[in-house]
Amino acid sequence: MFSGRQAQEEQVTFSFSSLRAVSSIDHYTMANRADGSFLKYLPPK
Repeated sequence: MFSGRQAQEEQVTFSFSSLRAVSSIDHYTMANRADGSFLKYLPPK
């Protein structure tokens, strides 16, 4: 797990807000791994 996961969660919250509905929690975790590149890592679906 990342130490600043809470801080990063806020950043991805606004981006994942709409994606979270169509994306699974699995994708959320994978995106966190990208650390900044989550936007590009996200699938086109």
